[in-house]
Amino acid sequence: MVIVQIIVVAIGVLGGAISAFATSALVALIYIDLRMRKEGLDLILQRHVEGGDPAADPFAPGAR
Repeated sequence: MVIVQIIVVAIGVLGGAISAFATSALVALIYIDLRMRKEGLDLILQRHVEGGDPAADPFAPGAR
């Protein structure tokens, strides 16, 4: 019975660690997406991909 409880706790801890990682990664991804949209960086990247020079850095100083 003790072995079963140890296994259940280990699985719970592992599941909690995985879900905490996934949740924090999702929150970070949503934050980055919202910030890029708010600052207009999505449009700059889209313009660069559609017609820009692939070697040029759109975020280099003085590039805007």
